Amino acid sequence: MLESFQNRDFEKVKSVLHYLETEVEDENYLAIYNSEKWLLYLWTGKYNMLFPYFRNLSGNNLTPAFQPFKISPPDDLLSKVLFNKTDEEYESLLSSIDATDLPPPEKEFSKILLKWQLYITGSQKVSEKELNIESNNYLNKFPDSDFFYFTAVFINQEKRLTKGGLAFEFFSGYGLYTGGLKNTFGDHVPFGVAFDYYRNKWVFSFRDHIGFGKLDQDIVQQKGTWKKGEKFNQLIIELSAGREIFDNHRFKIGPFAGVSFTGFEVPTKLSNDRPELKGVKLKYRPVTTLGFNIDIKLNSPYTDNPIWKDGYGIVRLRAGFLPSHFEKKYDGMNGNIFYFTLGLGGVARRVVRKYHYLNK
Repeated sequence: MLESFQNRDFEKVKSVLHYLETEVEDENYLAIYNSEKWLLYLWTGKYNMLFPYFRNLSGNNLTPAFQPFKISPPDDLLSKVLFNKTDEEYESLLSSIDATDLPPPEKEFSKILLKWQLYITGSQKVSEKELNIESNNYLNKFPDSDFFYFTAVFINQEKRLTKGGLAFEFFSGYGLYTGGLKNTFGDHVPFGVAFDYYRNKWVFSFRDHIGFGKLDQDIVQQKGTWKKGEKFNQLIIELSAGREIFDNHRFKIGPFAGVSFTGFEVPTKLSNDRPELKGVKLKYRPVTTLGFNIDIKLNSPYTDNPIWKDGYGIVRLRAGFLPSHFEKKYDGMNGNIFYFTLGLGGVARRVVRKYHYLNK
């Protein structure tokens, strides 16, 4: 077979192929791989032998296109030579298909099948983008074609992210206050971690945020006086929901809203040094949280000719606003809280084939 193909003796190729199919191959043994067989049919113009492999297939009937339980033939050079030669003479093969008198659905399918075979062997002649455009055109142009199912399921490579996904982020940034809070607490530097759950365009987040700063004036409580210049910790436990309003291959932007539980505490080391400060705090109180995210995608799956990945890295810019909520319990502690963070993390969102033509 190999020698005949290299010598372009296609009549001999047909003869050997017929012998392998009728005399060697049986229900247990595969004499030649289907991908090799399909290309040889295209090379030799044996379309009447090619098309039955792909006609009127369905999810419950992929035979004879695929026969996974047969014993495979031994490795040889046929595949390598055949695929290399097909890649070299790709344009010539397309022209030979165009020159046939096949009906349009069969002629167009033969060309797409050739391109698909080159694509799955790693040829640079056919990109995923080109394959998707041509298979989409075929499926729209010939919705009643006998080859519709095979084209939609195997040749069309369009993909999508799953509806659900997970993300994480480690962040730091800058926090500041207004009103009475600003008079008492100096601006702080936050550190924290966030976990997100994605559902379609919605994002549900949990964020653990701790800020470190120093007092700008004394806080006097019954248990003791927290003095100006001493350190404080601000904790924000945030639960929020957001929605993507812009999403492309590099950026994702969306507002969010939720509830936070926030308070100010004496650092453990300081309370150990000054036991009278144990219990001195502005206790956790719930408050509405508003803001927006900007995600900058790293190694994003959204590209013109994608290498699809299950996840990608992100650099996240986040701004949040917590309105005044301490003044009802603590005199003079009115004022809002603002924070701006820069985070580094990743998104894990599985990529699957679309199969959207099967749902029409």
